[in-house]
Amino acid sequence: MAGKSRVARKIPGLTGAEVLKDSEEWHRALMETVGKAGYGIVIVQNTLEREAGIAFVNDEACEIVGYSPAEVLTKSAWDLFESSELAKLQERYRKRQSGEQVPSYYDTSMLRKDGTSLPVEASASTMVYRGDIATVLFFKDITQHREMQQELDEYRRHLEKLVAERTAELRETNEQLQHEITERKQIELVLRESEKYFRSLTENALDAIVVITKDGVIKSAIPLANPPRGYQPEEVIGTNSFSEVHPEDLSEAINAYNEIMQNPGISKRTEMRVRHKDGSWRNVEVIARNLLDDPIVAGIIVNYRDVTEHRKAAEKLEELYRQERDLRQQLEMEMKRRVEFTRALAHELKTPLTPMLISSQVLASELKEEPLLSLARNLSRGASNMNSRIDELLDLARGEIGMLQIKVETLDTSQLLREVAEYVSPVASSRGQSLILELPDSLPLVRADNVRLRQIVLNLLNNASNYTPEGGRITLRAGRKDANLIVEVEDNGPGIAEEEQQHMFEPYHRMEVAGERLSGLGLGLTLCKTLVDLHGGQMGVKSRVGEGSTFSFSLPLEAVNR
Repeated sequence: MAGKSRVARKIPGLTGAEVLKDSEEWHRALMETVGKAGYGIVIVQNTLEREAGIAFVNDEACEIVGYSPAEVLTKSAWDLFESSELAKLQERYRKRQSGEQVPSYYDTSMLRKDGTSLPVEASASTMVYRGDIATVLFFKDITQHREMQQELDEYRRHLEKLVAERTAELRETNEQLQHEITERKQIELVLRESEKYFRSLTENALDAIVVITKDGVIKSAIPLANPPRGYQPEEVIGTNSFSEVHPEDLSEAINAYNEIMQNPGISKRTEMRVRHKDGSWRNVEVIARNLLDDPIVAGIIVNYRDVTEHRKAAEKLEELYRQERDLRQQLEMEMKRRVEFTRALAHELKTPLTPMLISSQVLASELKEEPLLSLARNLSRGASNMNSRIDELLDLARGEIGMLQIKVETLDTSQLLREVAEYVSPVASSRGQSLILELPDSLPLVRADNVRLRQIVLNLLNNASNYTPEGGRITLRAGRKDANLIVEVEDNGPGIAEEEQQHMFEPYHRMEVAGERLSGLGLGLTLCKTLVDLHGGQMGVKSRVGEGSTFSFSLPLEAVNR
């Protein structure tokens, strides 16, 4: 195939004066300047000797694939790629050579000289080189990006596993707590029935009653079927009431005794440990009243009940509450660590990205001639897309632990939607798409975050554009329904399978189109839903395969009139 005849077909009317400089040194300086941004560059042309022969390669490309420049220039472009990728790449190459539109950006795998596979992010476009049609290929080693993505995925799976384990532990703890509460209620029911019986004897009676002298000696006791200390009345009469008190509680018991001795007629409540007949220590609740001056009683009446099991249940309940609190704190710390990790990762990614973004923007504004202008614009768009993905990742991490906040103000919905549509319209037009606005003359005001609401609408419109074919239609409509503002973005793209729709708003979920998993982190729709939720609204999707999709969200209007 003759190269010059192809030029005549693809760019009719092209004169010699209009052909770009054919100087090898000029092209080399141009490509090596772009290569400083970390991109390998290869120019591919068809010749009589070889299809997809390599006509130019920069130093960065040689370093990436491990070949010398002389070695690369003897090869076909297909020699640089994994065999599993060739069919797809060759088909795209043939379509691009014939003038058909094919994706400019994609992820693929190259084959290094040592036989190892290398993941790359690639961009291909058509240019004129040495008077003939050529394809310029930009590619960048994304091994570190893949490893960081895998690390993020592994961290996410670890966190999900940890949350599941903690949730299971909390569920088990709650079940134990409910069991303990049930037992405690049963005990309390028994105690209340017992209390009814003893109330007929004395107002202050609980479970057991003894009367002691001013010297602390037990002089009488009410017989019980199950005495709290295990002794029958005849076994305790004549003994010192303080003799079986726990040494650590003895001081408090004596202080309570002295207090009621100084204040006849009052009741004193305290809790202490006393020795049971079987040798164990039991917790008892004691109410004592000085009735020494009462001619009938002539002593200190002491009412007490065994609260050992009640105390154990209370301590168990307290321990469960503590465990729940600790678990909640652990989960909060885990989520905060995740945000800190994401923030640090974003910083590390943005540090080299920022000068690349600024430089490419300056370069694009200064350059006037092709193909350098297209190259600069491609670099600028790529850097800008990467910067947006990093911001989405950080916002999503903040949203998951409640650190993402919105600043609401009263907004003119109609003006906001028209401004976002105007921003997206050139992109849609460049893809041969029609952007249709179905907006009434006036829309209700809303209380929302100006920046975040624009972010939601822009994301939905960009998504629709990405999935809509050339010549397709994208519709932005809005209106009021009951007490809500409804915004819809409709496209006539390939549509979404029903089983995939339920995962659309999950983080890190990427859709498939024509059997290919799209690039990106899969955070855009998740972030949109998070932002809509923060506004008190709802988000949804309706789609049918082969007919297109409609993404919608609602915002409440009541807040405007508060």
